[in-house]
Amino acid sequence: MEKNNRQKGNDAEELAVNFFKKKNYVILKRNFRYGQVAEIDIVAKDGDYLVFIEVKSGNTKYLNSLLETITPQKQKKLRIAATAFLQFNNIVNLPCRFDVLTIDFTSGEPVYEHIINAF
Repeated sequence: MEKNNRQKGNDAEELAVNFFKKKNYVILKRNFRYGQVAEIDIVAKDGDYLVFIEVKSGNTKYLNSLLETITPQKQKKLRIAATAFLQFNNIVNLPCRFDVLTIDFTSGEPVYEHIINAF
């Protein structure tokens, strides 16, 4: 049976969590939602940094890169959600960054690309 987009997204996020744990990131939160504005897939710690991670998965058969799907509008929504996360958790004076992890399934096996400080 074919998986729906949400199931595929959940599977990709599980792969992403495992990818970041292997890199010694500490996973703090998954799927942080700020109302209807945006969702941050993973919030983690990487050393002294609080990292907001966007996970994009799929097939690049019709795209040059999965990064194309992270538009300036999407980046703006992620920044708003990250600001809300910081406020809700009373986090100040902690360096933050946005990372992107793409997982390309075009060849059948997942191919990962991790962009640190992507935007």
